[in-house]
Amino acid sequence: MDIESYARETRPLIDLKLAEMARRLHFSRHMLFQLTGGKRLRAVLCLLTCEALGGRREDALEYAAAIEMIHAGTLTHDDYVDRHKVRRGKLPLYAVIGPRKAVLLADLLMSAAIKLTKSEDGSKDALSEAVYNVARGAVMEPLGFKDIASSLIYGSIQEELYESIVKLKAGELFATACKLGAIAAKAPSELRERAYVYGLLCGMAFQVADDLVDLSKLLQNGAAEADLMTSIFPMVAFFSGREAAIELFRKLVLARGPGGVFMLIPGYGAALRAAVIRRERKFLKRVARSAFRYVCEKCRLAREAISVFPESRYRRVLEEFPEYAVRKMLREACKPS
Repeated sequence: MDIESYARETRPLIDLKLAEMARRLHFSRHMLFQLTGGKRLRAVLCLLTCEALGGRREDALEYAAAIEMIHAGTLTHDDYVDRHKVRRGKLPLYAVIGPRKAVLLADLLMSAAIKLTKSEDGSKDALSEAVYNVARGAVMEPLGFKDIASSLIYGSIQEELYESIVKLKAGELFATACKLGAIAAKAPSELRERAYVYGLLCGMAFQVADDLVDLSKLLQNGAAEADLMTSIFPMVAFFSGREAAIELFRKLVLARGPGGVFMLIPGYGAALRAAVIRRERKFLKRVARSAFRYVCEKCRLAREAISVFPESRYRRVLEEFPEYAVRKMLREACKPS
């Protein structure tokens, strides 16, 4: 058994559990719409952690479904905040039913997930903490050019901000998925903590790989949409320093105005972006190489974190998971530019 076969085997079980929960909680068709599709990585990780710690996958299925519900809710919020045009090959929910209703349905979805967990085994606290931390990471993230400009120039984007956001926005749900799996297996507290650290490292590697995809798209077509570029500046600050990120931002979207003050370039557009990105190609490729090394290191540390788990075929599959998740994300980024 390898991670690919384990994921193929368990995804239908997760989908069935989600459908069962939907019936039990009387979900609307729009909430069901949000739960369809996706890689189910967090849910698969929850089940796999449970089995690696000697538990039964059926005992973790409800928790696996709950973490997918939380993930679906956060995606709904992200789509509206970032004005995404597509989600899993379809229109995002806010474009189908309007922003107000979409955000409220996402809140309902996440509340329902927490409702399904238990106070007595610690799973309710774990999931509540995850929602809190994901929201905290989202609030920390600069949004749009004006926010990016003031954050860079006036110092609120420091080198460490990127890693903090990566931990909270992506790492936290992976970490909680593993912790819930360990709870379902009734593992001792030391192994629950190891499972959490393992998941956090997996999620961090996965998120940086996701940002590498954005950077790769930017390198492939310099005329990318503006929101694609805003996502890379904290990443550049982390891997090359804040001053390098400020300089790149100034070249891309700022010009020196009266009194030496930097301001948005009038008529800023695709042609200018493409020209600057072509000139900065070598620099951005260095950032990408540093980011890839970071991803590889987090995968290594994740495997190390579970070295104390009992030896079993499930632990061996768990050791494969970090690279598996990253490969799925990087497949697009690895196309030749």
